Amino acid sequence: MRSVRQVGDTTWYDVWLPIRPNESHGWVREGSVAIYTTTAKIVIHLSQRRLLVYRRGVLVGTFPVGRRHVPATYPTGIYFVNQKLRPPTLGGPYGVLALGISAYQPRLPSWPQGGPVAIHGTNEDSLIGQAVSHGCVRMHNADVLKVSALVPTGSPVVIVQ
Repeated sequence: MRSVRQVGDTTWYDVWLPIRPNESHGWVREGSVAIYTTTAKIVIHLSQRRLLVYRRGVLVGTFPVGRRHVPATYPTGIYFVNQKLRPPTLGGPYGVLALGISAYQPRLPSWPQGGPVAIHGTNEDSLIGQAVSHGCVRMHNADVLKVSALVPTGSPVVIVQ
């Protein structure tokens, strides 16, 4: 939530939205959204190919990741985890789990669903730490499960170069 506004007897929340363009936000009437806090945060350092997890401001995990070939095309900014998906086939390219985030790959709008970005496992473990992705952040399967256990849906995801 970005801010709160009172208009007459109605409370409105300015919230981040998981739509294009990246970092979109809009006003939602109280009662139409559930508000809760989270103490978890993910920070992805593209140039270092590292994903960091914080809980209550304390670093609790650092993980290697694979990222896009050209880091300048990544959607840097502040996003949030908007879903956790377990693929029906664990041996596929998304590994054991995908954490969908509210970012979209700006150079792939014609991809299915507009090119949403995710943090996910992989069936090609040797590629972790390399620049191989089309826009998602790839992790070792065991690591993405650890991150998922530490970070609830709704947690912020900060992507920096």
